[in-house]
Amino acid sequence: MGQKKIFASAILLVALMVAFPAAGLLARESSADTMDLSTTESSVLEAYCKLPLLFIENQGQVDGAVRYYVTASGQTVYADVNAAATTITMNGDYSITADFEEILSVQYDLSINSTGGGSVTEPGQGVFPYDEVFPYDEGTVVDLVATPDAGYRFVEWTGDVGTITDVNAAATTISMNGDYSITANFVGVEAGDVGIKAGDWIKFEYTITGLPAGQPYPEWLKWEFLSVEGTIATVRATLHMSDGNEESATAPVDVVSGGEVPGLLGGIFSANLTTGDSVCITRYGNVTIEGEATRTYAGANRIVVYASVSQDTVQNTYYWDKLTGVVVEASSTYPDITATAKATETNMWEAITVRMPWWPWIIVGVVAVGLVIFFVRRRKAA
Repeated sequence: MGQKKIFASAILLVALMVAFPAAGLLARESSADTMDLSTTESSVLEAYCKLPLLFIENQGQVDGAVRYYVTASGQTVYADVNAAATTITMNGDYSITADFEEILSVQYDLSINSTGGGSVTEPGQGVFPYDEVFPYDEGTVVDLVATPDAGYRFVEWTGDVGTITDVNAAATTISMNGDYSITANFVGVEAGDVGIKAGDWIKFEYTITGLPAGQPYPEWLKWEFLSVEGTIATVRATLHMSDGNEESATAPVDVVSGGEVPGLLGGIFSANLTTGDSVCITRYGNVTIEGEATRTYAGANRIVVYASVSQDTVQNTYYWDKLTGVVVEASSTYPDITATAKATETNMWEAITVRMPWWPWIIVGVVAVGLVIFFVRRRKAA
């Protein structure tokens, strides 16, 4: 009699499980006829014709979170219950639930400081983020911009700099893969690093090939250094175009920090740069001085330092006069266009005047005197 009662209860429980699988499971767990957790797979199949999926996976340890079932015949109701995209084989009326859980992102703080002589202007100084509105999730790329004060120049980033793209660049980025603390370092510059003075000027002439016919192009550019106070120079730039138009602009330039004089990128830097030093050129970041050479500019042989940098399909080469820090040649090569600006006139150094050596004049004089004596004697003999 007891066996018949259990069997009848099992039939009722199976019916409930087919219509309401989750409810059916709870019914099993709370009923006096709850199956033995150590029951074998074959006995459960025989009694209920279905198996809880986790019964198979956990080797008989039925879990209270079990919601899904497989058929006794081996036909899988769910191909993969852990996959967001899967399939279901319809062997009856089923009720299913998709379970989700919140994925908590890992967030980090960035502490930014600077030494005297400048500040971090992007994103600022302090601990970032300020609040939870815009947190730095793991992998966030943060822009960094260090700006020197007048009379100072940026040196490098220090601290947790492992994910900074370029520690020597004033403008760079950092990838947030942890809590980081970084410092922007600046150094004061000496007046001796300024190689120009008020009243200096220099003129460049352009050579451009590959432009479409009829398109105006720069013919020459002139810089006039109107004043120099500390490391700040006030420069007036005049650009003359091939169609006769001229444009002028006046701007203050920090000579030592890497001044961008109107008309040319990388226009002027500290005097006496040497191989291995770096300069920061707008759009290209830090560029390392590659070497020194002697070349002729504005009628004189000058010792110059040079560097090159490329971006996308553009190749740029710069030459700076070592004693003044002023660019004397800049060239850009595009796939179809080549442009070069070269210093042709200046008052910052004296052009070399080509003179004949003194000794040829002595020879000419001796020959002339000899000829005079020869003809005088010949006349007397006649």
